[in-house]
Amino acid sequence: MGIWTATTDDLLRALQGLLPRGIVWTRDADRRLTKYAEGLAVELARVHGRAGDMMDEADPQTTDEQLEDWRRVTGQPRCSAIDWDTLTDQQKRDAIVGQLAAQGGQSAAYFVALALSLGAVATVTDSAITFEWIVDSAEVTRFRAGTGQAGDPLVEFSDPTGLVMACMFERARPAHTRIHWTGP
Repeated sequence: MGIWTATTDDLLRALQGLLPRGIVWTRDADRRLTKYAEGLAVELARVHGRAGDMMDEADPQTTDEQLEDWRRVTGQPRCSAIDWDTLTDQQKRDAIVGQLAAQGGQSAAYFVALALSLGAVATVTDSAITFEWIVDSAEVTRFRAGTGQAGDPLVEFSDPTGLVMACMFERARPAHTRIHWTGP
């Protein structure tokens, strides 16, 4: 948690510090007033801990409980090829943060940074063909004669990170361009 964590003892001392002085307002551990204050301190410590948890939930990079809400807000998954339920929580966070952090751009450096924000590594170069660029990534497997069979896809992404990267690239690329995917 990013905020101060209050213990039950800290809160008990704070509650007892608010009591007036006198014989009736004892701080003895075996008295009813102290036991009552201990009960309050336990609940206050629990509420304080949950407030700290909510601070973590407000950031999509550290969220756990609010992951589904962040998905709904960002409209994830951004393409139908991705089965959101098969992604790990970290892959979901990466997709959400990548979308929220994206500012747009048409340069190769922008797309390399976009891939990095999603947890993938890619290089982007211009193609000899007009309005086409080449993306080379370890997340991509291309069909090879002799090893593939009829019916195999021409381009396949090795894991959900590659699928998320492909969807984000396809959504962010300029409309008049085409992506040629290559891999190792």
